[in-house]
Amino acid sequence: MDQDQLLAFYYTVTLGSTVNAANKLNVTASWVNRLIKALEEEVGHQLFTKKGKHLILTQKGEIFLKTVKKFFAEYEHCLIEMEKVSNKMEGQFTLSLPSFISRSWFVEAVAPFIKAHPNISLEIKTLAEAPDLNERKIDVDIRPLSKPDENIIAKYLMTYDIGLYASKSYLQEKGSIKQASDLESHHLISFSRDYLFPYAPVNWPLNSISKTKQPIVIDCPLGIAHAIEAGLGIGPLPNTVANLSKTSLIPILPKMLTHSIDIYYTYPKALSESRVVNELYDYLHTRPENPLNGRIRA
Repeated sequence: MDQDQLLAFYYTVTLGSTVNAANKLNVTASWVNRLIKALEEEVGHQLFTKKGKHLILTQKGEIFLKTVKKFFAEYEHCLIEMEKVSNKMEGQFTLSLPSFISRSWFVEAVAPFIKAHPNISLEIKTLAEAPDLNERKIDVDIRPLSKPDENIIAKYLMTYDIGLYASKSYLQEKGSIKQASDLESHHLISFSRDYLFPYAPVNWPLNSISKTKQPIVIDCPLGIAHAIEAGLGIGPLPNTVANLSKTSLIPILPKMLTHSIDIYYTYPKALSESRVVNELYDYLHTRPENPLNGRIRA
């Protein structure tokens, strides 16, 4: 059994006739018929039956088709995987980010790299939870490191500093905050019902507060920023997001209520020799201005 036989079978089925298959393979229809006959002799089963002028799959042919489809899918996947680990600056790659790392920042940061290597195709996805890189649906993930994995390479990329912020108008209406316990009388904005911010437990930065008012829950840092700007309450933001605000946001007890999150560039060990994966990391990590609006810790 060779690939020509499988292609003749596959295209005859998917394109509807041996003539169409022949056109696809740039051979004659009689040659396609000979390939299919040789395939049937080799597998020992009739794969097609005639119905008028058309070839129809037999029940055994249907079973064989499932395997052939899997074969070609695995074959294409194999080619893509080999391309990824080559020394060439080309190939299709999928990269994921959590929602609190803005895609617009990343696209802006990576644009010069892509322009310099036009044969690279990069798909960027926003994922709330860290993907299982062992499944190979994602090639590179950029986020805090959730747990070590012996099959995954994790390289430090940058650090986000998270603080609590409020608008000037909110503080003028509700009063200033001189200590953490003062937050008990204020409206709080949280990133989710379980976390004030991803990877920061709910007891941060309110570990000294015995009770709080019902928080406003928003699943996006820019949404939290807009809510703070609108005077709805006090909420957590990366310092870089707060600095981008159209209005002047006031940090709340910045020497006390802060939290730092290290961000890592992770990928499967199978891609450890990939030139694209390695050079993209070097590019992001060594730029003079941090590309994702974080900071590089000493």
